[in-house]
Amino acid sequence: MQGEPVASQGSGLVENDLPCVQCSYSLRTLAVDANSPECGAPVLRSLSADLSLADAAWLRALTSGAGWMTLGVLSALVLFLGGFFLFASDRGGLDKLLGISVGEVAEPLFVMAPVVGAAMLAWGIFQFTTPEDLRTTCANWPRQWSRWTGLVSMGAVAGACLLFCAAEPMAASVMLIVLSPIGVVGVALMFSLAPYEWRLLERCALQQKAQSVRGMGCAFGALWVLWLGLQTAASLASIRNADLTRILLLFASLAMLVLQVYVLAVAPMLLRTRIRRLLRERS
Repeated sequence: MQGEPVASQGSGLVENDLPCVQCSYSLRTLAVDANSPECGAPVLRSLSADLSLADAAWLRALTSGAGWMTLGVLSALVLFLGGFFLFASDRGGLDKLLGISVGEVAEPLFVMAPVVGAAMLAWGIFQFTTPEDLRTTCANWPRQWSRWTGLVSMGAVAGACLLFCAAEPMAASVMLIVLSPIGVVGVALMFSLAPYEWRLLERCALQQKAQSVRGMGCAFGALWVLWLGLQTAASLASIRNADLTRILLLFASLAMLVLQVYVLAVAPMLLRTRIRRLLRERS
């Protein structure tokens, strides 16, 4: 019957009929940290194979975190594009129409966009990486690494914006290079969040989406190496074809941004949709 717990958190026993994923032996009444008497496979492997068997409170934390992550990316994009539109538009005409200086509105939007987005993303990642009650095989180290690198990376974005406002561009640049989403910590976040997501997608029976996230994680790594090489080349005064280097650098940066948007917003929303359907089926 759907909705019944498979394992009791108090007794630590499998309470319902649960076939072993390796030998199909019924694991009912076995301890969650035991092994199958037929094949020796850990009981936890069978418990973690299907996300529909997971604890409902944990699933709700995942859906809440995924929603905040997507909302953070969208809000940052909307605020940034709004500020860019105001900054690049006919400022004289808009000044007269609105009765205020457009520049005074656009500049705060440029600052607010990453700060608001980073705050929502940080909270979303923290919830999205909530540990599961049962110690399952679902990507333990990627979950832990994603949680802390996400908080550091998003905090760096907000901190860099505040430093820019305080007229400390050099300190802000160093913070972004090391800690931002395209910096060292941000790359570590992508390399941990992508495995965490693709294993969750596999548990939701979304194999094709899981492979897409895996491929995007590898592509992001390759683009980051290319980006570093181009940055190094662009810093050399004697480099030839400097214009081509800058074009390639812009292309690599935009491609990395697209991959990050998919991993930070699209994939979590796919998981949120599937998990909410699983929760509705339980009720």
